[in-house]
Amino acid sequence: MLDNGGFQGKTVTPEKLIETFKQLKPELVVAPDVRFDSQKTLELHRGYAELADDKIMKKTIAVFRPEIKDMYHTLDVYQQLGYSIIGNPTGENYSEGYKQFWKEVREDYGFKIHILGAQDGTYNLLKDYYFDSIDIVSQDINEFKTIRNNIRAVELTKWRHIL
Repeated sequence: MLDNGGFQGKTVTPEKLIETFKQLKPELVVAPDVRFDSQKTLELHRGYAELADDKIMKKTIAVFRPEIKDMYHTLDVYQQLGYSIIGNPTGENYSEGYKQFWKEVREDYGFKIHILGAQDGTYNLLKDYYFDSIDIVSQDINEFKTIRNNIRAVELTKWRHIL
């Protein structure tokens, strides 16, 4: 998995991320985003989608962090841009009220859902949701596997900032 460094406060350009993707050929790549800034994130996602080909887009996770009032509109935008995987940042949008929303994201919109940056405390929340994949640190992988066997987990054994 190729992450973009957004969680660490770094913003990579779409060009640099696509160039790195082509060199490393990861299973999944996280489109560029700006932590806690939905507008700039969507702008970066647009620019990335314009540059990436279909092969790259099928492996690209769009970090989903719109304002609540814009959630459904933003899903429409992502469909139009060619994204097929929505990434839900750990700790965001996990309240009881979001269960139906995530079900719709999966069933009505057809997006695959990836949990970004799972950590302690996330597991109990995950029991009630239907996700396709998750990235998780190696010391937590066994605990996670006992909770959910049907989700593809990307075990992160080394953290490197290459961008």
